[in-house]
Amino acid sequence: MTGPGQADCDSPEVTRLFELRSDPARDLARQAGAVAEACHAMAVRFHRGGRLIVFGTGGPSADAQHVAVEFVHPVIVGKRALPAISLTADAATVTGLAEREGIDAIFAHQVRYLADPADIALGISVDGDNGSVLAGLAAAKELGLLTIALVGGEGGRIAAAHAADHLLTAASDDPCVIKEMQVTTYHVLWELVHVFFEQPGVLEPGVLACPPRPTVRPARADTMAGFAIGPHRMNSGGYGGSSPREIAASRAGISRLRSGSCACYPMSWPTWTPAKAPSGSASPW
Repeated sequence: MTGPGQADCDSPEVTRLFELRSDPARDLARQAGAVAEACHAMAVRFHRGGRLIVFGTGGPSADAQHVAVEFVHPVIVGKRALPAISLTADAATVTGLAEREGIDAIFAHQVRYLADPADIALGISVDGDNGSVLAGLAAAKELGLLTIALVGGEGGRIAAAHAADHLLTAASDDPCVIKEMQVTTYHVLWELVHVFFEQPGVLEPGVLACPPRPTVRPARADTMAGFAIGPHRMNSGGYGGSSPREIAASRAGISRLRSGSCACYPMSWPTWTPAKAPSGSASPW
């Protein structure tokens, strides 16, 4: 019983609202291995000079900006900033594309003109049926980007089209619950990416994770095959398309790696073990 102005905290409605979230939260926990796989793949791309490109419409458009700022401006002091952009932030571009090419083209067009093969595309959709997110992921996959999708329910058309290399679902049909699970998911993505960066030797064979390299990025043609290919081409005289400044910056990074001067942070290693890098990966060591 409750008196005037009092809330019945034991009411069936309160219990129901919490139970709505219990099963989706447990389902997300069961996806721990899939989340870790996605995070390791992201960390490898960041390590090789890639950027994170995020997009979604409606509520997920705000999530896209949230994700981007988490990576670019970490809230935890001491965590390295990583390059990320949201394709939802430029209202002039988004509305111009929607008017001229249709709503489904607003992300695919930007991906084709802004992204590089070394980058990461993260699409967010409440039900998995968003046409613009699907088209953006498809364009990214065609260009060779790593593709990740956060979707609700069964994944909709995005899951059916196999548009993402990594599909992470929120097992609910309630948009509010899906939103909460997706926020939790991308916060975990951010945290685990940094866990991988803070462990020696897990991003490339024989390479230590280190603080950000010089601000000049390697020639984009080389980043498609990974950062390790750059030194190989440079040492063989075939580092085509790079300016002397870029080559000097790359050499400085290589020198730090070889000398062991990169700072690695002591942390406990998770029980999950990442897959080995492809055997064909080029390495200067």
